Amino acid sequence: MWYEHIDIYCERVNISFWAEPLNAITNLAFIIAAVTALYIHKKEGLNDKVFIFLSFMVALIGVGSFLFHTFANTWSSLADTIPIWSFVVLYVLFVIRVIFKASWFKTARIMFIVFLLAYFGFTLANSENSGQMVLNGSLQYAPALFFMLVFTIALYFKRRSLYKYTAIALGVFFLSLMFRTIDIYFCESISFGTHFMWHILNGVMLFFLLLTMHKAIKEDNES
Repeated sequence: MWYEHIDIYCERVNISFWAEPLNAITNLAFIIAAVTALYIHKKEGLNDKVFIFLSFMVALIGVGSFLFHTFANTWSSLADTIPIWSFVVLYVLFVIRVIFKASWFKTARIMFIVFLLAYFGFTLANSENSGQMVLNGSLQYAPALFFMLVFTIALYFKRRSLYKYTAIALGVFFLSLMFRTIDIYFCESISFGTHFMWHILNGVMLFFLLLTMHKAIKEDNES
């Protein structure tokens, strides 16, 4: 069960460790995003524990995805999806508390909905034949896309100095979802597929989400 082979991307043509070199190496985008965000945060004299933790989670996403695109089995699939959905849930939690200053009661109500959406996405991601599902399995990320849209709108009305960063992140995420979705349909014309662009663009997207949190923390410290 834990070592059952998973093959859902164009680039993988056998079960060897380096069968997906582009999909594996491009996970460096997450590491670069985390390190760059931390550099900016430290350079501006900040040392917020929440921000450092979120940056660590972004790097962990890259590690988990690397494991999945090299080992390509059941346990590495979990190593890929658990950090992703953990980040989604924790980022929303910190957004509500740090950026919107909501009470714990209001936060708990919102987080209950977020947890249900995350559970739906995680379950869909790890269901059998998820790679062959509608939109090539990208439907699992609909809750995350929905959250980012709501987040951007809320920031526009509450803290307008920040919404432009999440608006960029939202646009990049939509584009990255497109590349993830079309991968399986371009195997004959593009042998290495388009999934590697999902990694690169998601690294950019997560950098802007971290930048949003950084800017919020900086504004709070200066006020």
